[in-house]
Amino acid sequence: MPSRACAFWLAFACCLAASPLASHAQPQNALGSEAEAMLRSASIESLDGLFQAVHAVSTSPADAAKVCAALASPDRGSAQAWLGLAQDLSADHRDRLTRALGEVALSAWRGQPAPFDESAARTSLRQAGVRAALLHDGFSASALGSQGDEADVDIQAQRCRSLGWLLDAVASRPQAERAAITRLMLRDGLASVLQTSAQTPPSTPRKDY
Repeated sequence: MPSRACAFWLAFACCLAASPLASHAQPQNALGSEAEAMLRSASIESLDGLFQAVHAVSTSPADAAKVCAALASPDRGSAQAWLGLAQDLSADHRDRLTRALGEVALSAWRGQPAPFDESAARTSLRQAGVRAALLHDGFSASALGSQGDEADVDIQAQRCRSLGWLLDAVASRPQAERAAITRLMLRDGLASVLQTSAQTPPSTPRKDY
């Protein structure tokens, strides 16, 4: 495979999570460090494009459930898994998600790692969670219960519904915040993001709602 193609697919896989499955050739810690750098190399614009694609998918119940399952899976760092997911979506969502994933990968391959203010990203996520809780009864309860049995269909449905509400709230945040939250979502997974979003911020001015 040409070196450019290898770099592209490496970027694509790494940008989807900071903790991909370890290979025999590299220890888990080394892979995690490399993936974290690649994730930070993706542009704000490309990550926001991916957020917009996932948000659009969340409006379709059938397709939303597939994205929720992908984000909850330990294989969420696999490029092949995401490409397989995209092919299983309806036509409009398939094309949009595929393009967005490609843009994230390409921007990460071209870019340089930049500082990531994780504390600020988590604050933005919690503020979005406050908005989701104000607009939707039951958001906090289902988000905080998101660590339940993966095989429980009801828990999966509640988790996915909460993700849809959260994405609606995140959509009203500035672009840089949407990109930062997307980084957390790709790195930490669905349950962790929902848990964080349901934790009340220390101080959230009413004007931000």
